[in-house]
Amino acid sequence: EWRSVERGCIQRVQALNLFLADIYHGQRILKEGIIPAEQVLANEGYQVAMRGLDLHRNIYSHISGVDLVRDGDGSYYVLEDNLRTPSGVSYMLEDRKMMMRLFPELFAAQRVAPIDHYPNLLLDTLKSSSPLDNPTVVVLTPGRFNSAYFEHAFLAREMGVELVEGADLFVRDDRVFMR
Repeated sequence: EWRSVERGCIQRVQALNLFLADIYHGQRILKEGIIPAEQVLANEGYQVAMRGLDLHRNIYSHISGVDLVRDGDGSYYVLEDNLRTPSGVSYMLEDRKMMMRLFPELFAAQRVAPIDHYPNLLLDTLKSSSPLDNPTVVVLTPGRFNSAYFEHAFLAREMGVELVEGADLFVRDDRVFMR
């Protein structure tokens, strides 16, 4: 059952990346009227600066949150896709750690897949999105008053990278630097 969910999520994320590549390049999906152009081009999430920009490995969404629900008949459905700011993984990691402390017998009696390697997978994913051999990865946060600040700080700490705000960064000669 989980292999089927995994295959579906992989297929969905690939389709979402193909969609994003299309709207920032050929816009075939818009030209053919499959999706009304104004729904994409007038959307606040649409970034005109991305038009024609080729990304390493053509990956537009490096992290995707696919929210699933299960119907009464056992079928899974996608409730929503979170590509811009998927969140919640830090809570899942902390909840698992606490559950394993409180109920070790529950985990000993079941085949529960480990998740503690997630921060390393996330760091590897972020590094692989760069054409550089050893890129510097940071977690960008709007700041401590943002509702997801805990998650930003947690993931930066777990990955061993800097947590930065926009004011911590500057561009010189087409390169981004951290103050």
